[in-house]
Amino acid sequence: MTELYVFQHFIYGCMEPWCNFVFTKEEIKSPKIQKYIRTHKFLSTKTNVYKFEEKKWTIDQVTSLKEGDGWTPRFDFTKNGLTQEDDIDFLEIFDGIKYKTRIENGKEYRWTKNIPGPNWKHILSEKKSEIEKKLNRLDYKNRELVIYRTSRRGLINWDSIGVFSIGKYHTSKDQIRKKLTLKYKKELEKQKQTIQKNKKLYKNAPQINWKRVYKKLRKEANKNPGKHILINPESLTTYKISSKEDRRRLYSDFSKSVDDNT
Repeated sequence: MTELYVFQHFIYGCMEPWCNFVFTKEEIKSPKIQKYIRTHKFLSTKTNVYKFEEKKWTIDQVTSLKEGDGWTPRFDFTKNGLTQEDDIDFLEIFDGIKYKTRIENGKEYRWTKNIPGPNWKHILSEKKSEIEKKLNRLDYKNRELVIYRTSRRGLINWDSIGVFSIGKYHTSKDQIRKKLTLKYKKELEKQKQTIQKNKKLYKNAPQINWKRVYKKLRKEANKNPGKHILINPESLTTYKISSKEDRRRLYSDFSKSVDDNT
């Protein structure tokens, strides 16, 4: 059995190379990486460490996987040389969701209009035979694989397990990491330039009196209880979202603002 480790912040999008690598158990123990875990931050959030196992799985181990937290390591795995073997969708198995697919630039895209709400309940042991049937296509009992579950409830809903083989991870790790390091160093430089550009823009932007904004919002909320209200913090103009007239006015004012700044 091989243990693999991936870093992920609560806020996705860190461009630091180490936050985009897949590490082994031996690597994760090094003093440099342990210090990085303790001290590195992205948008004020520390990195979380996620552990995965490459091993021979039993169907009971697979159906015992708990719901994930809305994050999937698929992108980290594929760019580090692992091979995606399958993605088993529980919305399809439990809820009968049917997907349409298309191939574009060699990639498969799936979509459906019938995703259920956030109150789905998937007890994997109840569909053990259906899940194992899909895993048997991969000869999973005789292979060492990385399997994880990823789930999300809310405006966007999903629940599935990803199945990966180790692929080129061990044989091409050094070469892959050199390419990733160059890529993310370029991305970090672009990010720094964008921040500097935005600082110059904000420097000349009008200063907003947020106390006046809050006072105006409280006044409007008391006048219109239970209504959704938007406010322009510069002009203190308010718009009731339930009002067609206010929505038209908002669109008109926003369009003028865009024209004035282009």
